[in-house]
Amino acid sequence: MSRPHDPQAVFNRYADDRRHTSIDGFRCEVLPHLTRYTPLVEGMEGFVVFARLPEREALDLIRREIEHFESLKCDFEWKVYEFDQPNDLMSRLETEGFSRGEGETFMVYPSSEARSEFTPRSGADICRVQDVARLEDIASVQQRVWSQDFGWLVAQLSEVLTEKPTELSLYCAYIGDEPVGCGWTSFTSGSAFAELHGGSVLDSHRGRGIYGDLYRTRCAEIAQRGYAWTAVDATDMSRPILERLGFERVCLTYPMRFHASHS
Repeated sequence: MSRPHDPQAVFNRYADDRRHTSIDGFRCEVLPHLTRYTPLVEGMEGFVVFARLPEREALDLIRREIEHFESLKCDFEWKVYEFDQPNDLMSRLETEGFSRGEGETFMVYPSSEARSEFTPRSGADICRVQDVARLEDIASVQQRVWSQDFGWLVAQLSEVLTEKPTELSLYCAYIGDEPVGCGWTSFTSGSAFAELHGGSVLDSHRGRGIYGDLYRTRCAEIAQRGYAWTAVDATDMSRPILERLGFERVCLTYPMRFHASHS
């Protein structure tokens, strides 16, 4: 494997690549110093990303975002990357009423190093999910792993799978008829980065290589489709596995959430 890439350079390329990305269900506004996503559906949260705030203007720009979402009575997340500016952005957000969520590690894998073919190691059947009816299997894995309600996930994935099938690739791992793991990839047209999401395996089936098989299956497809990079936000649980599989650490990222007044 080649030596690691420069993290700052990789992040800059990713941020420049994704700053103009449209997302279904949101109005994307590319502002001079950040990108804002305002939800078009009531009940959804907005988010702000890729901040490069000038030191002297930072406070005013932060308060401008708060005012924007407050006027809509809309909660929002400010996703902070380690390379965002100013360097103390998180502490400034906390001072303005944001709460810090659990951090993740933004990681990348150069697709040129992915194998187009491999031998599955886990014994699980890794299936491509193209039938909307089978999305319930993916939601059930997510619910069992994270102990949260993922009923919204079926509707979200179903819409993309039906209307833009080339932008989403879903996989579910089965032992017999039981769904035991899942993961999907989002493919943005014109981007150099494909992104992994939802990689999860039931506690009862971890340590068998299912996570790795799901990863290799998706990375092989990413390479075949000509994307230069595979990107992922890794939890502390996933990060060591991804490092062993060849992913490079780029930076930490934290969700900073603001609860708007709904009165």
